[in-house]
Amino acid sequence: IEPGQMRAAGVDGVVLRGSYATATGSRRDERVMEYAAQLTAAGIPVVGLYHYHHPARPWREQWETLAAVMRETGIRRGALDLEEKTGVTSQTAADARAFMAALDEAFPRSAPFHHVVYTSLGYWRDVLGRPAWGASYELWLAAWTAAAAPIVPSPWKTWTLWQYTSDGDGRGHGVSSARLDMNRFGGDRAAFGRWAAAGFAPEVTVESRLWAAAQPVEWNPGVALHAAIVRD
Repeated sequence: IEPGQMRAAGVDGVVLRGSYATATGSRRDERVMEYAAQLTAAGIPVVGLYHYHHPARPWREQWETLAAVMRETGIRRGALDLEEKTGVTSQTAADARAFMAALDEAFPRSAPFHHVVYTSLGYWRDVLGRPAWGASYELWLAAWTAAAAPIVPSPWKTWTLWQYTSDGDGRGHGVSSARLDMNRFGGDRAAFGRWAAAGFAPEVTVESRLWAAAQPVEWNPGVALHAAIVRD
């Protein structure tokens, strides 16, 4: 990748592949740590890490692979890429739900920011059966169309990210492949800034507030961040 070219082309953020599964196993992306470091150094936020789901593999094995990368990078927004049709069974939707629930437990989010489901209208409707639990997560919709807006699958009302083409100018946007998936954000620039930042910000739970409030008021590195949050 060439982060300088990305910036020049107007790339405001990148969702990196953190991990992926095949029929034979789950593994982390071979260059995710390298890419994350390069993008961060260039000031381009990595707004999330996604895992390419394979229905033939156990969901927990796949989740643990992504979770390890999220912990290493400090990126707290995960996305589950649901598009693989090989090995689909009646259990696939339940496995995906379990994967997302484990993300919630290990990397809790605060509304309105949630973890992300990547899918298409056809896959969500015809393969997974439009499960209602999708509404608990943000939608990253694959809909390669020149239409002004995509068709949003139920139960979502709108999309957070819209992957509107798979035919972007890869080299023109700083990657080595000729074609590149391109995405739009469902909000203005200010909203995108808040959304992007939420991929990194430490989650403030009730427990952390109570703990911080009980600490000595003088500064020390162990409680400085928590004390500042409480004051704010």
